[in-house]
Amino acid sequence: MKRILLIFILILSLTLSIVSCDLFDKFTDPNGDKNDPSTDDPSTDDPSTDDPSTDDPSTDDPSTDDPSTDDPATIVAIKVSGAKVDFAFGESFTSEGISVTATMSDGSEKSLTNEDFTVTIEDFNSMKVGTYQATVQVKNSDLSESYSVSVSPANRLKVLMIGNSYADDTINYAYEIAKAAGIPEENIVVADIYIGSCSIDTHWENAQSNAAVYRFGLEREGWFDGQSYTNWTIERAIKYTDWDFITLQQNSGNSGKPETYGNLQNLIDYVLDVATSEDNPNANPDVKLVWHQTWAYAQNTSNGGFSSYGHDQMTMYNAIQSTLKTQVLDKGFAAIIPNGTAIQNARTSLIGDNLTRDQYDHLDYGAGRYIASLGLVGVLTGRDLSDMNWRPTDSGFDFALSDEMIAICKESFTNALASPYEVTLSEYPPENIFSVFEGRGTKEFPYLIQSADDMWKLSEITAGQDVGDRNMYFKLTCDIDLGAESWQPICSSSPLGWVDPAKSFNANFDGNGKTVTFVGNYTGDTWAKGLFSGIGGYVHDLIIKGEITIEKGRVGSLASMAMAGAKIENVTSYVNITAGNNQIGGIIGYIAAPNVTIINCVNYGSITGRELVGGIVGGSWQNVTYTSCVNHGDVTATSINVGGIVGEKYASATLNGCSNDGTVKAGNVIATAEIGTAGSYAGTLVGHQY
Repeated sequence: MKRILLIFILILSLTLSIVSCDLFDKFTDPNGDKNDPSTDDPSTDDPSTDDPSTDDPSTDDPSTDDPSTDDPATIVAIKVSGAKVDFAFGESFTSEGISVTATMSDGSEKSLTNEDFTVTIEDFNSMKVGTYQATVQVKNSDLSESYSVSVSPANRLKVLMIGNSYADDTINYAYEIAKAAGIPEENIVVADIYIGSCSIDTHWENAQSNAAVYRFGLEREGWFDGQSYTNWTIERAIKYTDWDFITLQQNSGNSGKPETYGNLQNLIDYVLDVATSEDNPNANPDVKLVWHQTWAYAQNTSNGGFSSYGHDQMTMYNAIQSTLKTQVLDKGFAAIIPNGTAIQNARTSLIGDNLTRDQYDHLDYGAGRYIASLGLVGVLTGRDLSDMNWRPTDSGFDFALSDEMIAICKESFTNALASPYEVTLSEYPPENIFSVFEGRGTKEFPYLIQSADDMWKLSEITAGQDVGDRNMYFKLTCDIDLGAESWQPICSSSPLGWVDPAKSFNANFDGNGKTVTFVGNYTGDTWAKGLFSGIGGYVHDLIIKGEITIEKGRVGSLASMAMAGAKIENVTSYVNITAGNNQIGGIIGYIAAPNVTIINCVNYGSITGRELVGGIVGGSWQNVTYTSCVNHGDVTATSINVGGIVGEKYASATLNGCSNDGTVKAGNVIATAEIGTAGSYAGTLVGHQY
């Protein structure tokens, strides 16, 4: 029995062992079948157990390589063809139609699509004749190819000016000039539609109501040829033909006022809408808007609008340019006709300020209108000025222009094209005694005194002369030492030097903060001495140094006398003056007429004379104003009437904020009171007051 039980246990143990092994294999093989290789999971392979040394490269079969996996051929060069290279005047640049062929690194060629490259062109201006460079650039590459394009002069001129009488001035000779320049007669249509003095706001109001209140004029040879029509609307004029250009402008009085341009964009939108609309039988989708720049008034105009600009021509000119830049240039105009600058350029020539004909500052029938018409044709056709040889006398006008005048007109326009917003000096300066100096004698371009030689020339050419008015300007550009020779004053008159009020310096002299040093040793009856003899103008911002000794004469470091209306401002003197006669001043010897202004003048020099001696002025007339004047020098009269500011004055002459810290003496009497009293008439400010 025991033996049977033992055998049973052995058999059971063996069976359990076999079952246990089978279960182990099943649990350690996730696929549950260790004998099926297709069920192996390669992710369980350990690549670290691979031995690369067992790979035999000699067994590789190159025939099994896939050529599609090689790097593709690259672009090594490009060739451009089919590009448009000739453009008409005013035609926009386009790269449409261009073909680009690429040469590949494997020698093959490939046509590139528009998505493969870009075309750019720098500074292209369809309104400027010339040659331009366009560049084809392959995207994501350094490869590029350039080609030249050109803009040719226009062969037709169709322009409508929407404006006022200044537009009339501008188109007057345009037809003749364009025809003579080679544009076929049948291709020229020049017209304007205007109301006198019409502003942008009024044009816009009339456009909205379609008001038939305009005169429409077609310019032809000689003048308007009878084709001048009244009671037109802006819309009707725009639809008259397929205009290439339509110009806009502001009326002259408002041209320099930014606040008057509020409806400009409205007017632009209206004009373009009508010119390109489907119901316009003469619609031109390529019509371009151009701005017409108007001119500043003549300096001597009686035009009421001039007061808005302080009655100053250059103030008005600069206001027009500033307003144009802020109110017009960002409105998309194709071009600017710079007639305002062309006219101002001509004013710096020998023509001077003689280009307008009436109180409304319409251009004269000679050079004025000729310049304006040159500007219109030149800007809108790109024709060379050498081709524009017509002149007013060619059509029987009695407005003869010499060859020199024609040259000035063309020069003025050429310079305006190059610098449309600033004045360029003419190479044909005014012919006068001051032509020896650089400049034009205007506020913008004063006559420049640049050396001691220039100062001596000014002295020589003004001797016995009445020099200018407040519209003439001089400017010192540097410190000047006039040397040891006794200085002869600017505008010195008669042999004895008596100052003739009709022959004094009546212009503007800007010392520019510079210093003039001179000496004067005068014996005998020499009389009126100083840097100037007499001043009736405006002298300012000047420093004077030196010594003056004079036996008999009226003298001041700046001038012997100041005339009616003179203004002296910011003049400082370090000149020591020793004189044996009367009317001796640190700045001015004697003020001989009323309405003179002395502002912020300072004297440091010692001043000695017989009587009517002052630190600033020796003797003073009625209605003279002294403001913020200071004397630091010692002032001495060997007789009477001596003051720290003025030796003698009328009660109507006033001192405002003036002071003195120099010693003031009449003989041995030292002044203590501001106004002197009977006896010595020595005062710290005023010697004797009537």
